[in-house]
Amino acid sequence: MKTRLLLLFISFLGNAQINVNMGFESGSLPSGWTTYGVGVSISSTSPIVGSYSLRLNTSTISGVQNVTTSNYTSNGNPINISFLSKESGSGTIGYEVIYIVNNSSMFSLGLMARQASSTVATNTFSIPSGSIPSGSLVSVLIRVGAPSITVSSAFLDNIVISQGAVPTFNQIATQCLGATFVLPNTSTNGIIGTWSPAINNSATTTYTFTPAAGQNATTTTMTIEVDQPVTPTGNAIQYFTNTVFQAKKLADIVVYPSNVVWYSSIRNAVSGTNPLSNNTSLVSRNTYYAVNVIGNCRSAPFGVTVNITNMSNSNKIEVNSNINVYPNPVDDILNIETPFEIKSIEIYNSQGQKVLSSNQKQINVSDLAIGVYMVRIQDIENNVTTKRIIIK
Repeated sequence: MKTRLLLLFISFLGNAQINVNMGFESGSLPSGWTTYGVGVSISSTSPIVGSYSLRLNTSTISGVQNVTTSNYTSNGNPINISFLSKESGSGTIGYEVIYIVNNSSMFSLGLMARQASSTVATNTFSIPSGSIPSGSLVSVLIRVGAPSITVSSAFLDNIVISQGAVPTFNQIATQCLGATFVLPNTSTNGIIGTWSPAINNSATTTYTFTPAAGQNATTTTMTIEVDQPVTPTGNAIQYFTNTVFQAKKLADIVVYPSNVVWYSSIRNAVSGTNPLSNNTSLVSRNTYYAVNVIGNCRSAPFGVTVNITNMSNSNKIEVNSNINVYPNPVDDILNIETPFEIKSIEIYNSQGQKVLSSNQKQINVSDLAIGVYMVRIQDIENNVTTKRIIIK
């Protein structure tokens, strides 16, 4: 007994698999199929296979006879068409196979001519990938005609229309460098196959799934991203000055990228435990570890050791009582009076930002805004003195 009509629609994102095998053993035309011509019938006379075949009587008088399938939904893959045919009577019979897209556009797949013969022929045609956009409707028309004044019959049987199913998979999420992951050998729509190339957990890779033999399915691909967040960079030793207005915080350490997570130890940084708040006050000579985190992926830690100088909240000279600054308040020239050679002078605003630096004993401060400032004076012996001044 021959296989009867089989339509499989395996849905995924609106796509469908076409799998048609028409043997006419029901003795009638399948639902949705149509014929044109006065001499078309499902005949038990001289069937090709089984008990029935589609019979199209042709002559120049009766004109062209044809059969058109119902509409099927394309998934964009190639469509293969085949059917058995034989002829009876005398003369030549012509065949044309056409496919129709969305009930409008018609495309011929080829013409062929056969002498009337009882020999069974297998006829095959193919619609290339991309010819019919995914989601479009497609039907197949087989047209038969006799170019001579002879009366003949064409018999058709085992009309097969197949389009490979697209194996579908759940997208594997972005993986971290060195992570272990597995590509499934069975798709979510039940297709078995293998992947190539071998899994690479050190770089983003596109993998191809090839269905095992004997399945009406096509290859597909999946790209798996592998992330390795860049390790933060910056100066491994950084210097800060705490003022009476502001103590330095973790957020003041300069690294790239800036949106990192900080830890107090290398162990915590590696394990991702006990992260520090960006408002954590810096402790001089401590080392803090920055980790760049993207999703679930973490970079290698980068350590920054901080050195902090604390500025005084008074006009007292911290190291050398012979240092003086005047006038105070000042509006233009600030004088530094000291018997020692100056190495550097730095002036900080109330936000702890350095706004001026010099190594001279006279400094023009006229460009600075009115307000309270701290002056850090360092001599050639590296003794440091701080002064509080007012610029008017």
